[in-house]
Amino acid sequence: MEAGDLCKRDEGVLQIPDYCDSPWFGNSLPCASILFPPPPKVVEEEQRIEEEFDERVKAELQAMSPAAREKRRLELELERERRRIQEEEERQRLEEERRILEDKRKREEEEKAAEYEELLAYAKEFVQKDPRVVAAIFKQWLQEDVEKGLA
Repeated sequence: MEAGDLCKRDEGVLQIPDYCDSPWFGNSLPCASILFPPPPKVVEEEQRIEEEFDERVKAELQAMSPAAREKRRLELELERERRRIQEEEERQRLEEERRILEDKRKREEEEKAAEYEELLAYAKEFVQKDPRVVAAIFKQWLQEDVEKGLA
């Protein structure tokens, strides 16, 4: 027996054979189906509903005359096209809202950056005009650090 024969992957699930429950394994693995149950098959609800609708429509169309069948087929195509157009309009509306929010966020960031640059320019100008005030502020900060025992 090779190592590859012991455990295999099938659809992303580890498959351990039932003969793992043997004296060789010390009965440490009870049953592979208990330890690693297969994942449940997930069927999308919308797809299932659409398939049921298609089956109903096919049965309905078979019972109709050829002219009525063609008329019903055109009505269904028109309905699907309207639904597609609605979904496209909704997608475009959401995209426009996202773009507007993004533009607003960028404007706010630009305004904050401009305000920061303005305050920085003011502080530099203030320091150049009166360096004694800045020196007094630094002296006060250093004194507070000494009092706290940090320096």
